[in-house]
Amino acid sequence: MKHFIKGTLLLLALGAGWGCSDDQTETTDVAVMPQVTFAVTEETIGVVVDDAVRFEAKVETPGPVNCSWYVDDELKATTQTMTYVFDHVGTYIVRFEAYNEAGRVEKSYTVTAAGVPLVVEFSNDEETISCMPGDEVELTATVVSGDKQVQHKWMLDDETVSETAEFSYLFEEMGEFVITYEGVNSDEMRVERSWTVVVDELPLEITFSKEPGVLTCEQGGEVSITATLVNGGTGLVQTWKVGDETVSETGEFTYTFEESGTFTITYTGRNAKEEVVEKTWTVEVTELPLAIEFSEEETALSCKPGDELVITATVTAGGSSGVTHEWKLDDQSVSTTEEFRHTFDQAGSHVVDYTGKNAKGETVTHSWTVTVSDASAGYMFEDFENRDALPGHFINGNAPIEGATVKDNPYKTALNPSNRVLSDHLLKETSTSGYFDMGFSHLENRAKYRAIRVKVYLGSNLYYPRLKIASLSGGPNKLPSSINGQPFDCNHASASEWAKLIKTDDWNVFVYDLIDCGYGADNFENITSVQFRPLVKIDGSNSEGFDETTNNRTVYYDDIEFVE
Repeated sequence: MKHFIKGTLLLLALGAGWGCSDDQTETTDVAVMPQVTFAVTEETIGVVVDDAVRFEAKVETPGPVNCSWYVDDELKATTQTMTYVFDHVGTYIVRFEAYNEAGRVEKSYTVTAAGVPLVVEFSNDEETISCMPGDEVELTATVVSGDKQVQHKWMLDDETVSETAEFSYLFEEMGEFVITYEGVNSDEMRVERSWTVVVDELPLEITFSKEPGVLTCEQGGEVSITATLVNGGTGLVQTWKVGDETVSETGEFTYTFEESGTFTITYTGRNAKEEVVEKTWTVEVTELPLAIEFSEEETALSCKPGDELVITATVTAGGSSGVTHEWKLDDQSVSTTEEFRHTFDQAGSHVVDYTGKNAKGETVTHSWTVTVSDASAGYMFEDFENRDALPGHFINGNAPIEGATVKDNPYKTALNPSNRVLSDHLLKETSTSGYFDMGFSHLENRAKYRAIRVKVYLGSNLYYPRLKIASLSGGPNKLPSSINGQPFDCNHASASEWAKLIKTDDWNVFVYDLIDCGYGADNFENITSVQFRPLVKIDGSNSEGFDETTNNRTVYYDDIEFVE
């Protein structure tokens, strides 16, 4: 029978006797074989490594007896007792001998030395651990017994992850994984443990910056929607479509709707578990107001007889549904396409009118004044661009005028982008007509010029741009009998006739012709000055009233030219 003793093991003799000692007292007794008794008679004994074990034999024979203790045939003690520490796990043979002259006695034990059991506690006692992709799992092994040179080993499936007491691992993919732990101390005592890790995630969840439903925008407008992942995004594949067209494969949708109408936006998000989120938006795109651009931006055009004038109308961003075009030349319809094309056979002034209308009834109109002349532009008498003061040949002809001065252009337009212009301002206290004289007696070769072209900004003034001349053969006379080729009687012209000539929201380009002006003058040879008198009412009477807001007693001039 195997006997296991932890702590000090005492093998005792069963009776009294002389025993083994250094006593050499002689006796006259006859020697007999040693008689030894042992407390433990079993031949197999179990002990614990590193514990002190005391072996003891009781020698009962009188007289001197030699005692020896051997461990695996190596002498360890020569007394009746032996205290021995087994420092390694294993099986040992402990043998005792007692002998004298009469003979020898032996006793053997088979001693099995076992290690202290290894006991380990873990930070997680569950058999199954659940986490989501991207989570980190941490485990700690704490040795509470048998901590003699413990070697730790953590494995994830077949891969060694750690050889310390700490395990840490970031699980990025879904699935089931096995963590195993093995701890071994120097006594070969072993502890093994395993966990099953289930890596999964919450169901697919996505939020959107715009709730599914009906969205509205104008033609040419941009719609943006952002999909934000909340849960379940492993292996997420996203698709945005407008109709059947894929326009994005990210979380961002941005699309410009160039055409009007009703469109469908669809979103599909699918993750690695085949979970699907689908959303739909309806986009109502309204058509932009009718907008048309023209190939000729200037509203005052000029050409020579025989020249062809072409103006093209191009529908731009929106409002193009059912657009119709109509071009008129001097109130006569000449085209219903996008293009006006006409060759002017003789000199004169003409008006080109355009009307475009779409299916919604929106209308765009535009008008051009075309001056047809067989003479080219002549001498530029004054453009004021580089002047800060009134030229000497300009004369303030009426005392109530505050001053004809050169000032910054307050109404820069495409028709007149000049920086400096002539400002003619009439005092608000007077009712007389405002004017100034322009002399040019110093101008040579005046006979080759038959007309004056000038730019005038009238603003809210309800007056007509009359000129008077001073000739060598007579007093001042009204000039002219035609403006821009349109005959008129300055004292009897109707408001509707003047409305064809005068613009109040832009610069006017007026060509004053000397034809039939009187005194037989058909050029500037015998004319010494002209008088600009714009502040005379259409009925020929003097000006009246003053508007502080619209400043309706100030007139601006620029680019005075002589025309051959």
